[in-house]
Amino acid sequence: MRVAVPPMTTDSDRLHLILDTLEIPAPGPSPPLLLVLSGLPASGKSTLAAGLAARHPFCVVATDPIRKTLFPDRTYTAEESVATHRVAHEVLRYLLERGVWCVFDGTNLQRRHRETESNWMRSEIERYMTSRPCHSCDGQRLKPEALAVTVADLNIMDVTTKSITQAVEWTDAIGGGAVSPAPSANGRKRKKKASAAASNGTLSDREKAIASQILKEIDARLKFLVDIGLGYLTLHRTASTLSGGEAQRIRLATQIGS
Repeated sequence: MRVAVPPMTTDSDRLHLILDTLEIPAPGPSPPLLLVLSGLPASGKSTLAAGLAARHPFCVVATDPIRKTLFPDRTYTAEESVATHRVAHEVLRYLLERGVWCVFDGTNLQRRHRETESNWMRSEIERYMTSRPCHSCDGQRLKPEALAVTVADLNIMDVTTKSITQAVEWTDAIGGGAVSPAPSANGRKRKKKASAAASNGTLSDREKAIASQILKEIDARLKFLVDIGLGYLTLHRTASTLSGGEAQRIRLATQIGS
């Protein structure tokens, strides 16, 4: 039976409303067990969940029945999607804390997070997500072909794991000294010189001539970040891990640099 829920219903009321609709078995062996079923709609998740509950002491928690109970006869909006998963999360926590085995059917948040155009919904869904490094790239987020490109024996991820102060020192080191205006006319000598420079972690005279303007721009931007007190940050830090003051100073550096 569907129950209309007033808009001002508290989270506690919603929790117990959903608990009243569930078939909750006796607590299973310790520690409590949670199985999460993920897949496309009509892929058999509900059937599998019911089969598990028929053979083992599982309580089935599914988002679709929760949604229909909380928001009967209404369009399933983005806000209601997040609210449904929030209540499902509270139900699972309530049961697991009491030793009840649970099987959760209805994890489509990853698709909603990918497809939504609402920043609010994306931020709400991210509360239920954790970041884990990719096993293929070991968290470097680049293809092997991109990581194979190096400057002075370091690829882009090697450089971004440095602090801003260390990155300034690195750019100064690889571009140190004046660029020779006229490289040697002997091709073999140029190659030997370039190989020696690469092995020492610096650029050859020819490479310095090519990279001089790029290094100048990088050096200027990095030193500005050092000047405003952010030299301790690493370049691969994500925006979500920054404090409000750090983010504000980075925005200032971006505006001035542009």
